[in-house]
Amino acid sequence: EGMYIAMDGIENLYARQVLEQAADTVRQGASLYNALDQAKLFPPTMLYMIASGEESGELGSLMDRAAENQESALQHRITLTLSVFEPALVVTMATVVLFIVLSILQPLLQLNNMVG
Repeated sequence: EGMYIAMDGIENLYARQVLEQAADTVRQGASLYNALDQAKLFPPTMLYMIASGEESGELGSLMDRAAENQESALQHRITLTLSVFEPALVVTMATVVLFIVLSILQPLLQLNNMVG
């Protein structure tokens, strides 16, 4: 039932369909690990933590830890993407500023050459 509630917050249609199939598989009696492993939607580390949680009876705490790991990995990817994007943005802005400055100075230099 919890999987169906969690799916309400998912906007990605493909992920929602895959998780619906996984929820149906769990409802039919399969383990959460097997259902999510068949979905091929989650990284292996997260799946192993879920399997370990099911076996030890600590599924809730291991799901929390898996969520923290995923958030940390996402934050790392965002930081990496921004570290690549920021210099590219600076170069682009410098090019735009250079174009504007040259478009202003070129007529002034031509006018100076006509007068001089």
